[in-house]
Amino acid sequence: MRHPKHELKTRLEIGRAKLSGKDPKELAAQYGLGLTTVYRYADEAESFQQGGTFTEFGVSGLNRFGGSIQEDYDKSWRSLKDLVAVVKEMMDHPIVGAAMFTIEMSVRRAEWTVTPGGDSANDVAAAEFLEQCMHDMSHAFDDHIAQVISMFAYGFAPFEITYKRRLGRGRTPSSKFEDGRIGWRKFAFRSQDTLTPGKEWLFDEAGGIQGLYQQAPPDYKERFIPIERLLLYRTTSAKNNPQGRSSLRSAFSPWYYSKNLTNVEAISAERMGAGLPVIYLGEGTSKKGDASDFGYAKQVVRDTRADEQAGLVFPYQKQGADGKGILFELVSPPAKGNVDFHQTITRHNQQIAQSLLAQFIFLGLSEYGTQALATELKSTFAEAVTGWLKNIAATLNSFAVPRLFALNNFNVEILPELSPGDVGDIDVRTLIESVSRAADSGVLQIDEGTERRIRSALRIPQRDEEQAGELLFPPAPPKAPPLTPAEVTKEVMSRVRGRGRRAAQPWEKTVNDYQRELRARFDQWAEETANDLAEADEDDRDEMLLAALLLLERELSRTGRNNILDAVAEGVGDDPFRREYIDVAGSHMASNERYLSGFMRDMRLGIRDLLGIGLVGFALRDRIIDSYGARTEQYAGEAWGALQETVGERSETLEDPRVYWRLDMQAEHCDVCLEYGENEYASYHEMLAQTGGSAPGINTTCDGNCRCSLETITEGGFGRLD
Repeated sequence: MRHPKHELKTRLEIGRAKLSGKDPKELAAQYGLGLTTVYRYADEAESFQQGGTFTEFGVSGLNRFGGSIQEDYDKSWRSLKDLVAVVKEMMDHPIVGAAMFTIEMSVRRAEWTVTPGGDSANDVAAAEFLEQCMHDMSHAFDDHIAQVISMFAYGFAPFEITYKRRLGRGRTPSSKFEDGRIGWRKFAFRSQDTLTPGKEWLFDEAGGIQGLYQQAPPDYKERFIPIERLLLYRTTSAKNNPQGRSSLRSAFSPWYYSKNLTNVEAISAERMGAGLPVIYLGEGTSKKGDASDFGYAKQVVRDTRADEQAGLVFPYQKQGADGKGILFELVSPPAKGNVDFHQTITRHNQQIAQSLLAQFIFLGLSEYGTQALATELKSTFAEAVTGWLKNIAATLNSFAVPRLFALNNFNVEILPELSPGDVGDIDVRTLIESVSRAADSGVLQIDEGTERRIRSALRIPQRDEEQAGELLFPPAPPKAPPLTPAEVTKEVMSRVRGRGRRAAQPWEKTVNDYQRELRARFDQWAEETANDLAEADEDDRDEMLLAALLLLERELSRTGRNNILDAVAEGVGDDPFRREYIDVAGSHMASNERYLSGFMRDMRLGIRDLLGIGLVGFALRDRIIDSYGARTEQYAGEAWGALQETVGERSETLEDPRVYWRLDMQAEHCDVCLEYGENEYASYHEMLAQTGGSAPGINTTCDGNCRCSLETITEGGFGRLD
């Protein structure tokens, strides 16, 4: 089920359309939302119409002083000036340098294409114009992408967009085209270290970015660049921070220790390898003044080095038992308790590579590692780089492309977009086998566009234009006729009904059993995770915690899907199939997934804080269960809501569609349930219209704990459907 982004604009569109009389079912189908959501948006739209629709009341919350960001807790990263200095030094580290070089080469490897916004002649012309502009700048487009890579190190990369009129090669600025349109002249990089110290950014009252101040050589004149002329690439837009967050931030601690321990190792090799110089001054030696034996001895100790000219000459006989003269010795440190610098430095270097997803750098440098591991690590790194490329493309398509077409007259509804290719290696055998099977079964026909995409993925030349439209694999007749949409839907519904439906079991027991199952799984996970964290090294705990949370999220998600399907099956009963029942299941599954993602994020932060104050073992387990156990149980509420919504949809098929919101007599009710409960409604949809999208277990304050139920007309009055 496809869900659009729940942006304010979308909410208002849906809500206002509902208020203007449009059928809620049509709106739900159009936007891929549930009916309860449509009715809730209608309430929101009505409240917005009362005033303040375009007023921004809050602020971003970014920690800043004037135009300078003060977000980081570490003073080495707090100001942009300090951040730039640290990053420049970190970039000289061999592991950081290797990782950044690998990122740059991977990004350069991606092929950029232009995707038209539609199939009309205007759409094709607009796409051609955008592609022309890509390759008609004073620098190569790939060089621009390479400069954008500095975003990874500094957290952001600002560029000033400059334009030109395309008047041919003989004009200044030069252009390959003479159509008089306005194109890009260049994306001029504005280096991160040239922003005005202490006054880098201009914000509005709500924290919106209005532009940047630059003070660069050679004249160091202050310049202001408005945001309308900027392309601001950022690693993250959290709190609308224009500086994002450096990808090297997580590597700072291991880099710091790696750098300093490397220096200590070199000093130890020089001073401790041959022994620590020690001089004893006995009787007959002078101990006062720089020219004394004491002053000379200090200089000898300080300057003693183990090189090819090392040696000492004293104008005294060797100090004997009488304690006269000078005695020089090289004292070696005791073997016990020596620090293994190599192992410690290697561990910190591995953590640097780990934070940059570049662990494969160490493959081949040790006796550990397999081909499968190398493939997996490289694949993970390639996926990360692909994500960065999509981030870059999103910035270009959101800001550079619309501004360009605003200056040129193209009658298109949807603008073309710049799209990056993949950077990972293609498994040729798997790709060919998959395409062949799809073609043989009739599922896929390899036409011109598909063939070009396959050839591009395999990095082989395209065929001649005369041959490009021919089929690569002639389709074989399918072995069996494909199912119609109605047959597919019926099959899905039969599976829903077959998921362990408990016909004679009360609704409450079905959901309460699910609740107990969630709690049992969570308590077991908490005990196992607490034990694992107690046995792990401190440096490995965060990674271990993340892995454990991912496993828990996967388990709870699978359990949720099964129980939501069971709940829908309970509500469907023996009723003939309707598409709405599948929509109900999909909507509540998606909602459950969103809740779980937020829950995992909160738990990770909370458990890290508990580890930070020294809680481990049983104490950690008890705190995890006390803090998050009850919240885990609340996720059973999605199954209850799915059950009630299914009953509501089913009531629309009855001869008498009236419904009754029955309060659970054993519960303490929230304000929503008290307001709308114990009331009769002409139909389920009429109830949603009156409640603003609320129903038992849906959009209520008690939400996950709600056990109110929806009753319909039965032989004995209002009651539960069988």
